[in-house]
Amino acid sequence: MQKAIELAQQNYPKFASAVKKDAQRIVPAAEATLMKYAFPAQKRGVEVEHMFLGDIYFDGENIVGTLASEPMYTRKVKEGDEVIVNPERVTDWVIVIDGKCHGGYTFKFMWKNFSKEERRMYAEHPPFEWMDLD
Repeated sequence: MQKAIELAQQNYPKFASAVKKDAQRIVPAAEATLMKYAFPAQKRGVEVEHMFLGDIYFDGENIVGTLASEPMYTRKVKEGDEVIVNPERVTDWVIVIDGKCHGGYTFKFMWKNFSKEERRMYAEHPPFEWMDLD
């Protein structure tokens, strides 16, 4: 999993560039964007809490996303909060353009390790529904 996170971080500039370019378009090219982000945890024994950011956009200076779930291990953010992205905290990202999914490094790793039942459960849900997993 750590190697997948490292790949996501190494390739984050591609994602950021695509999001910035999309902000300049009259009709956005990105059909979907999603980011997995590591928030510092406030619970003893838990270093970070990985949560999803959606509604990702470029505000002219920063990549910004909206926290898509309620945290379990921190009270510093809550579901619906806008988050200015720190690239060092990005643990994965997905952008879908022309029906093709880019990124998703940790999701591909997870898919390889899913049981048949888990694959059936998640195959039709984001981000797996966007990915070429065969």
